[in-house]
Amino acid sequence: MFLVGEKIVHPLYGAGVISSIEIREFVGTTNEYYIVELLFRNEVIMVPRSQAVSLGVRKTICLEKAKEVRHVLSKPCKETNPNWNKRYKENMDRLRTGDVIEVAYVVRDLSDREKSKGLSARERKMLTSAIKILVSELACVHESDFNETKSQVKELLLENVIDIKSALENSKVNEIRA
Repeated sequence: MFLVGEKIVHPLYGAGVISSIEIREFVGTTNEYYIVELLFRNEVIMVPRSQAVSLGVRKTICLEKAKEVRHVLSKPCKETNPNWNKRYKENMDRLRTGDVIEVAYVVRDLSDREKSKGLSARERKMLTSAIKILVSELACVHESDFNETKSQVKELLLENVIDIKSALENSKVNEIRA
């Protein structure tokens, strides 16, 4: 599946590099584990080799997919569920897919909601985590600094808000003229 030195993404931890594959025993069961050094975090995780795919572990995206992510972040947000519990579950399901596009939608939608109506404490934590996961992968793909990439993502999200406000103001001016 994956090789030592390969860059991968764990859907709940972000981008990392497989530093080794080791056999470990836990609770009387022996398994092979990918030892993953997370990029941009001073952490190491162990992923059972036999469960890596079912956990959503995958190779990092290509540059073309990174452009698609940036496009998602710059698109207007769709209306989200007004019930925060349901919204939280929907977003958690999206994050668990491991699909970077779904992570981008979560970041975009929660960022928009935070600016317009605010977030619950759990959603704020989810947004922080989703941003770290997304930024770690984009920084890995572009071989750039984490903080620089994070600033670029925040700029895209801010531009999106400014574009929406501008469109709303223009529609109000047109309504007044009509």
